[in-house]
Amino acid sequence: MDADPTLRRVFLDTKPSTIYRRPSTSLCGDFDGDGRTDRALLYQCCTVSSPAPWVVLRGLRGGWRIAYKRLSDTTFQLQSDGTRLITTEPRYSQSDALCCPTRLRIGTLRWNGARFVRTFRREYTQDQ
Repeated sequence: MDADPTLRRVFLDTKPSTIYRRPSTSLCGDFDGDGRTDRALLYQCCTVSSPAPWVVLRGLRGGWRIAYKRLSDTTFQLQSDGTRLITTEPRYSQSDALCCPTRLRIGTLRWNGARFVRTFRREYTQDQ
Protein backbone atom coordinates (compact mmCIF):
# COMPACT_ATOMS: atom_id res chain seq x y z
CA MET A 1 0.00 0.00 0.00
CA ASP A 2 2.73 2.44 0.91
CA ALA A 3 4.16 2.33 -2.63
CA ASP A 4 0.85 2.97 -4.42
CA PRO A 5 1.11 6.41 -6.10
CA THR A 6 -2.60 7.25 -5.75
CA LEU A 7 -2.69 6.46 -2.03
CA ARG A 8 0.53 8.40 -1.49
CA ARG A 9 -0.99 11.41 -3.26
CA VAL A 10 -4.19 11.22 -1.19
CA PHE A 11 -2.45 10.97 2.18
CA LEU A 12 0.58 13.16 1.39
CA ASP A 13 3.24 12.61 4.08
CA THR A 14 1.36 9.88 5.93
CA LYS A 15 2.04 6.25 5.05
CA PRO A 16 -1.19 4.55 3.93
CA SER A 17 -0.32 1.51 6.08
CA THR A 18 -0.66 3.68 9.20
CA ILE A 19 -4.20 4.66 8.16
CA TYR A 20 -5.36 1.24 6.93
CA ARG A 21 -4.19 -0.82 9.91
CA ARG A 22 -7.08 -3.29 10.19
CA PRO A 23 -9.49 -4.56 7.55
CA SER A 24 -13.12 -3.51 7.90
CA THR A 25 -14.18 -6.68 6.07
CA SER A 26 -12.49 -10.10 6.00
CA LEU A 27 -14.03 -12.85 3.88
CA CYS A 28 -12.93 -16.45 3.43
CA GLY A 29 -13.83 -18.80 0.59
CA ASP A 30 -12.34 -20.85 -2.22
CA PHE A 31 -12.27 -17.94 -4.67
CA ASP A 32 -9.87 -19.63 -7.12
CA GLY A 33 -11.42 -23.12 -7.06
CA ASP A 34 -8.27 -24.97 -5.97
CA GLY A 35 -9.83 -26.48 -2.84
CA ARG A 36 -7.88 -24.25 -0.44
CA THR A 37 -9.27 -21.33 1.54
CA ASP A 38 -8.52 -17.87 0.19
CA ARG A 39 -9.09 -14.57 1.95
CA ALA A 40 -10.37 -11.18 0.77
CA LEU A 41 -9.73 -8.04 2.82
CA LEU A 42 -11.31 -4.57 2.47
CA TYR A 43 -9.76 -1.59 4.25
CA GLN A 44 -11.80 1.58 4.80
CA CYS A 45 -11.13 4.87 6.51
CA CYS A 46 -11.87 8.50 6.89
CA THR A 47 -14.70 9.49 4.52
CA VAL A 48 -16.99 7.92 1.94
CA SER A 49 -14.85 9.42 -0.83
CA SER A 50 -11.53 8.01 0.46
CA PRO A 51 -9.91 5.11 -1.38
CA ALA A 52 -10.82 1.75 0.14
CA PRO A 53 -8.10 -0.75 -0.80
CA TRP A 54 -8.97 -4.42 -1.10
CA VAL A 55 -6.96 -7.52 -1.84
CA VAL A 56 -7.47 -11.22 -2.47
CA LEU A 57 -4.92 -13.51 -0.83
CA ARG A 58 -4.51 -17.02 -2.24
CA GLY A 59 -3.84 -19.70 0.30
CA LEU A 60 -0.79 -21.56 -0.95
CA ARG A 61 1.27 -24.28 0.69
CA GLY A 62 3.98 -21.76 1.61
CA GLY A 63 1.58 -19.15 2.99
CA TRP A 64 -0.47 -16.27 1.61
CA ARG A 65 0.18 -14.46 -1.67
CA ILE A 66 -1.61 -11.44 -3.13
CA ALA A 67 -3.50 -12.72 -6.15
CA TYR A 68 -5.53 -9.59 -6.90
CA LYS A 69 -5.54 -6.04 -5.60
CA ARG A 70 -7.45 -2.81 -6.04
CA LEU A 71 -5.76 -0.16 -3.95
CA SER A 72 -7.26 3.11 -5.19
CA ASP A 73 -10.95 2.31 -5.68
CA THR A 74 -13.61 3.92 -3.54
CA THR A 75 -15.33 0.70 -2.49
CA PHE A 76 -18.39 0.89 -0.25
CA GLN A 77 -18.82 -2.85 0.24
CA LEU A 78 -17.13 -6.22 -0.38
CA GLN A 79 -19.28 -9.36 -0.27
CA SER A 80 -18.88 -13.01 -1.20
CA ASP A 81 -20.99 -16.01 -2.07
CA GLY A 82 -18.05 -18.33 -1.31
CA THR A 83 -16.69 -18.49 -4.85
CA ARG A 84 -17.15 -14.96 -6.21
CA LEU A 85 -16.48 -11.53 -4.74
CA ILE A 86 -18.91 -8.67 -5.27
CA THR A 87 -17.89 -5.04 -4.82
CA THR A 88 -20.09 -1.96 -4.64
CA GLU A 89 -18.57 1.35 -5.72
CA PRO A 90 -20.20 4.79 -6.01
CA ARG A 91 -20.51 6.62 -9.32
CA TYR A 92 -21.37 10.26 -8.76
CA SER A 93 -23.06 12.83 -10.97
CA GLN A 94 -21.96 16.44 -10.63
CA SER A 95 -24.87 17.33 -8.34
CA ASP A 96 -24.57 14.28 -6.03
CA ALA A 97 -23.69 14.63 -2.37
CA LEU A 98 -20.94 12.22 -1.24
CA CYS A 99 -23.47 10.24 0.78
CA CYS A 100 -25.79 9.68 -2.13
CA PRO A 101 -24.35 8.65 -5.51
CA THR A 102 -26.74 8.53 -8.46
CA ARG A 103 -25.33 5.20 -9.63
CA LEU A 104 -23.50 2.24 -8.17
CA ARG A 105 -20.97 0.12 -10.04
CA ILE A 106 -21.32 -3.51 -9.01
CA GLY A 107 -18.19 -5.52 -9.74
CA THR A 108 -18.01 -9.31 -9.74
CA LEU A 109 -14.60 -10.97 -9.43
CA ARG A 110 -14.32 -14.57 -10.67
CA TRP A 111 -11.46 -17.00 -11.21
CA ASN A 112 -11.27 -18.07 -14.88
CA GLY A 113 -8.87 -21.00 -14.32
CA ALA A 114 -5.74 -18.90 -14.78
CA ARG A 115 -6.41 -15.51 -13.19
CA PHE A 116 -9.06 -13.34 -11.59
CA VAL A 117 -11.36 -11.48 -14.00
CA ARG A 118 -13.71 -8.67 -13.02
CA THR A 119 -16.98 -7.71 -14.74
CA PHE A 120 -19.33 -4.82 -13.97
CA ARG A 121 -22.92 -3.73 -14.08
CA ARG A 122 -24.40 -0.39 -13.10
CA GLU A 123 -27.42 0.25 -10.92
CA TYR A 124 -29.24 3.50 -10.44
CA THR A 125 -29.94 4.49 -6.85
CA GLN A 126 -32.68 6.95 -7.74
CA ASP A 127 -35.53 6.89 -10.26
CA GLN A 128 -34.03 7.58 -13.68
